[in-house]
Amino acid sequence: MYGFRTPDWRADRTTGGISIPSSDVIGVIPAVEKYLNASYIYQPGEGVPALDAVSRYNFYNVENWNHETRGNNFTVRANASKNYFIGNNASILSFDAKAKFMQNRGYVPGDVWNYDINASDNNWLTNMLYKEQLSGNFLNNHLGFGIAPDASKVQAYMNNSANSGDIVLNEYTSNVARDAYFYNAHENVTSGYIMNKIQFEKLMFLAGARIEATNVTYKANEIERFVNPDTPVQNGDEDNFNDYHLTPVKESQNYIKVLPNIQFKYDLIDRSVFRLAYTTGYSRPNISELVPKQDVAQETQRVNIGNPDLKPAYAHNIDLLFEQYLFNVGLLSGGFFFKHINQFQYVN
Repeated sequence: MYGFRTPDWRADRTTGGISIPSSDVIGVIPAVEKYLNASYIYQPGEGVPALDAVSRYNFYNVENWNHETRGNNFTVRANASKNYFIGNNASILSFDAKAKFMQNRGYVPGDVWNYDINASDNNWLTNMLYKEQLSGNFLNNHLGFGIAPDASKVQAYMNNSANSGDIVLNEYTSNVARDAYFYNAHENVTSGYIMNKIQFEKLMFLAGARIEATNVTYKANEIERFVNPDTPVQNGDEDNFNDYHLTPVKESQNYIKVLPNIQFKYDLIDRSVFRLAYTTGYSRPNISELVPKQDVAQETQRVNIGNPDLKPAYAHNIDLLFEQYLFNVGLLSGGFFFKHINQFQYVN
């Protein structure tokens, strides 16, 4: 992500007779959620360039969000079935067993770094402009996206050795991003099911159940950010975090889920079918959501943290369906369904 802001805001100068704190920012591209509120509205004085004037902005930082996830998945499965009769009614008894072993590792490569940029005549936004108005069609043409830099021009600036004096490696943001994102997780799932299907004259009845046992173990880093007076200030604001404590953690989670399944199919009349089913299912949390890795953007006040206590979501489903098969090709169908989810997962 490339960030642009005005040097007069950053340097705590007075503009148009109004003093702007050095920690306030006109805008960050593309993350602008923080600034869409009244406390950040600033009206420049007479003769002062407009708030969104291209001439007000300098290039000020580079944040690399190069996260990689590598994983392995090994599965073993066996199943069997037996045909038999109950009286004159054909039946099938089925069995299945499966074991799945997964390993996922998330990390930031060692050659990924973040940089702060000192304002100079070489990094005015006017020198790196793509469009002054990327699009004015947001919210039914009531909101414009605004100024957009040209990524190729920004990269050319970064690669030009003449600009090396402007570019400062930010070890704090680079290292904390690397340590906070790391995780190494193993997830083992063993399962089995038994199911019986029997066909009467017009009625098909199916009943079964699956049982799954899940074991998750992972290693990650807990990060505690703080302000260190002996460490360089971040973004010109002494209240911004500039150091952190790292604590390696190793946790595990184990649970067993039973998933019953009951289905009926009844042939009402020729080409007309009635179906009724009660089924269950569950959704395991993604490894990246479970481990306590952290993504923190203090400037935009956004924090993404994994939740080690996240539980699987479990669903109960009831489906009622009527189907009418047409004489040639086609099908008319209609039905009702009900779904109830426990432990619904969401981002808060």
